[in-house]
Amino acid sequence: MMVMSVLDAIRSMSPGSDWANEGGDPCVPVLWSWISCSSTSPPRVTKIALSRKNIRGEFLPEINHMEALTELRLDGNGLTGVLPDLSKLVNLKIMHLENNQLSGSLPAYLGHLPNLQELFIDNNSFRGTIPSALLKGKVLFKYNNNPELQNEGKQKHYWLILGISIAAVAILLLLAGGGLVLLYVLRKKKSADKGNSTGTKKKGLAAYSAVRGGHLLDEGVAYFISLPILEEATDNFSKRVGKGSFGSVYYGRMKDGKEVAVKITADPSSHLNRQFVTEVALLSRIHHRNLVPLIGYCEEADRRLLVYEYMHNGTLGDHLHGTSDYKPLDWPTRLQIAQDAAKGLEYLHTGCNPSIIHRDVKSSNILLDINMRAKVSDFGLSRQTEEDVTHVSSVAKGTVGYLDPEYYASQQLTEKSDVYSFGVVLFELLSGKKPVSAEDFGPELNIVHWARSLIRKGDVYGIIDPCIVDNVKIESIWRVAEVANQCVEQRGHNRPRMQEVIVAIQEAVRIERGNENGLKSSSSSSSKAQSSRKTLLTSFLEMESPDISRNSLAPAARFDLSQARSLIRKGDVYGIIDPCIVGNVKIESIWRVAELANQCVEQRGHNRPRMQEVIVAIQEAVRIERGNENGLKVIEFEQLKGAIIS
Repeated sequence: MMVMSVLDAIRSMSPGSDWANEGGDPCVPVLWSWISCSSTSPPRVTKIALSRKNIRGEFLPEINHMEALTELRLDGNGLTGVLPDLSKLVNLKIMHLENNQLSGSLPAYLGHLPNLQELFIDNNSFRGTIPSALLKGKVLFKYNNNPELQNEGKQKHYWLILGISIAAVAILLLLAGGGLVLLYVLRKKKSADKGNSTGTKKKGLAAYSAVRGGHLLDEGVAYFISLPILEEATDNFSKRVGKGSFGSVYYGRMKDGKEVAVKITADPSSHLNRQFVTEVALLSRIHHRNLVPLIGYCEEADRRLLVYEYMHNGTLGDHLHGTSDYKPLDWPTRLQIAQDAAKGLEYLHTGCNPSIIHRDVKSSNILLDINMRAKVSDFGLSRQTEEDVTHVSSVAKGTVGYLDPEYYASQQLTEKSDVYSFGVVLFELLSGKKPVSAEDFGPELNIVHWARSLIRKGDVYGIIDPCIVDNVKIESIWRVAEVANQCVEQRGHNRPRMQEVIVAIQEAVRIERGNENGLKSSSSSSSKAQSSRKTLLTSFLEMESPDISRNSLAPAARFDLSQARSLIRKGDVYGIIDPCIVGNVKIESIWRVAELANQCVEQRGHNRPRMQEVIVAIQEAVRIERGNENGLKVIEFEQLKGAIIS
C-alpha cells in the first residue's frame, strides 16, 4: 500500500494529465504507461519513466520506500527542493534528474548505491562538493550547468598540476635543438603507431569510449569484464547452453553469485569487430523488462564476448518443441509469453531512436526467466535501421519458416517483417508445432499455410495443441488465431503494428481470465461439432465471396448486403452496428451475430448453417451479452473503434 500511495502522490503533482488518470492496479492486468514491474508474484514497480510530464513540486522523499526501483526518470519537469534520502534504493541503476529546479548539496549516499550506473543532474541548482565516489569512473555521471557545484578533487590539485606543467615547459625549453627534434620525431612515431592500433575502435564506437577500467563512458552503461574473470565464471567455458547468431553461449556464475550467459566468438575479422562495437553501443542504451539485458562485455586476445542475464527456463522453442524435460505450457502461460514478447518487439520498433528491426524473431529467440516471463534476445547485431527515417533493412537474417515472404521480392526487411515472424510464433503457441514440418503439415509444408487453411474452413479447433484443448476458453483462442492470421498476411501493409498485436493479446488474456460465467470451455467434444463451422472475421480476407446485388433486396430495406459483407471482410464490424445501440454493447456478442449472419447469406446453400445451428449461435450471443460482466468489458463505441481501427 505504501508504493501505491507514493504513486498516487506522484500523480497528484500533475493534475489533469492523461497519464495521471490511469486507474486500477499499476502492474496487472495491464501496466500503466509510465511504469514497469517485476515478474515476481506479486509484481513490484521497477521503473518510473516520467520525463517531461509537467510534474511540479518538491521531490517526494517517500520514493525511498520503492526499494525494487531500478530506473527513475524524472528529467525535464519542475521539481524543486533538495534531493531527499534515497539510500534504500539499493537496486537503482539509472537516475535522470536533469533539467529541473533542484537545489542543495548532493548527498554522500549517491556514491555508495551499489548498482548505480547512470546519474544525470545537468541544469539544476545543486551546490557544494561532489561526493568523491561519483568521480571514480564507476558511474556515468553528468552534472553540467550547476554553477555552484564544485569538484573538490580538481580544486585541491589545481596549483600542483599548474606548477608541474610550468616546470615541464621550462625543462623542454632548455633542451638543445637536436634533442627537441629527436623527441618530436619519436613522439610522432609513437602517436602514429598508437593511432593505427586503435583506429578501428575509435571509428566504430563513434560517440562511445571503451574504458578498460570498467565501463563505457558517455552513452553506455555496460561494464567491461576481463577475460580471466569470465574464464573463471564459466569454468573455462565448459558448459555450453546454446548458440546464437553472434556465436556460442555459455553458462557462468560471477563471484557475487549472479548467473550469466556469455556469448563468445573468436573470429578476428574487422567486419565482426564493427558488429561487436555496434552491439555493445546499441545494447547499452536499451533497457526494457521484455528484452534480455546486457550486463557487460569483453574484447581481449581477438575474442569478443557479451555477458547477459542468464534465463533459467531456456527458450520458448525448448518448451514447445524440445525434450520432455519441460512440462507442457498451459494456455494462460502461453498468452503471458506472447504478451511479453510482443511488448519487447514493440519497444524495439517504437521505443528506440532510430527504431530497431529484429530480423530474426522466432521461438528460440524468446527466452524465459525463472518466473516464466518472456524476454526477446539476439536483437543487437547490426539491426539498427540503416536509414534512420525509412525503418527498412536490406540485410537479411531470418530463419526458414519465419522469414517475411515479401523479402524475396523486395530484398528488404521492415518492422512488418518482424510482425510476420511473430505471427508464426503465435501459431506455434496455438498449435505446439514447428514452423516447417512435412510430417505435421503434409502438402501445406509449413505452419502458416496449414493454419490459414484450417481458419478458412472455420476449424480453429484443428489448430489447437492437444496439450491445452481440454481447458481453454474458445473465444480467447479465436482472438489469438485472428491476430496471428493478420500478422502473416502476404503483403506487409495489411499486417497490424505490434501495438495492435499487443491490444489483441491483452483482449485474449481478459477473456481467458475473466468470463467464467459467460463463454464456455471447449473441453466438450460435442461443442466442437457445433462450433467447428465458426469462422474468424479476418478469414474472409481470403474468401472469394461474390457480392449480392442490392437489387435482390426489397427497396424498402435500404440495406446493402454486399457492403455489410465487405465490412466484415475488413474486420470492421463496427461499421455495421446500429448507432442506437453502440453506446452499451458487448463487442463479442456483436461479433457472434455478425459472423452467423455472414454464414447464413453464403452464396451456396450447402455452406449455410441449419436453423438449429443458428439458434445455438444466437443463444451463445445472448449468454455473452448477459453473463460475462466480470470478463468482457462494456466498451464505448468510439473507444473501441479508436483502439482497433487506428
